[in-house]
Amino acid sequence: MERPLRLTALLVLLGWLLLLSGCGGSGVASTLDVRPTGSDGETLTWTANADATGPWHLLRVGIETDAAKLMGWSRTDVGYRAILDVSVTDAKGRTDREILIVPITEKREVGREGDTVLMSYSAAGVMQETGFGRVPAVDAVRFKPSPGEHRIDLQIRTPSGGNRKSLKAIRSVRVEVVSRTEADGVLTDWTLVETPK
Repeated sequence: MERPLRLTALLVLLGWLLLLSGCGGSGVASTLDVRPTGSDGETLTWTANADATGPWHLLRVGIETDAAKLMGWSRTDVGYRAILDVSVTDAKGRTDREILIVPITEKREVGREGDTVLMSYSAAGVMQETGFGRVPAVDAVRFKPSPGEHRIDLQIRTPSGGNRKSLKAIRSVRVEVVSRTEADGVLTDWTLVETPK
C-alpha cells in the first residue's frame, strides 16, 4: 500500500512542476532591468502586445543592492526591507497580483568574542564582480497571454515604520519573464512606459 501512495505523490509533484514550467522547456524569454530612483511608492510599468494566445508565463523578480548608499546613516543592528507589489493586467483587463518582501540588508557574522558570535546587518545579496549585491530572484505572478496588450506594474515601497532612505540602496530591479521560449505567443518585447525620473 505504501508504494502506490509514494508513486501517486511523485506523479502529483511531477505534474505540478510541469504546470509551473509551462509544460517543460521553459527559459527566460525576456529580462527587464531598471534603476529605480529610490522614491517610496515609485511604480515601474512595462507593456507588451500579444498577437496570439501564448503559453503560461512566470515573472521572477530580484534586486541588486549598493552598500555605498547605506554608509553614514544605516544601523547595523536593524534590518531593512522593501515591499515589491507586482501585478500583471492582461488583454481582458484581468489583474493578477503578488506582494513580495525582499531584503535590502541581511544579518551576517562579523567576528567572535570568546563564545559569542558577533552579527551585523549589511547590504543584502551575493557580492558580484561589479561590487553590488545580487539578491536572488523569487517567483511572483503567473499569467497566460491572450491577443492584445499586457501590462506589468511594479511598485516599490517601504514597510510600515520602515526607513524610506533604505530604498536608495536598491541599485536595480530585474524582472525575468519565464516561459516556453520555443512556443508561439511568448511575450519577449516589453517596453518601459514609465521611466524613473
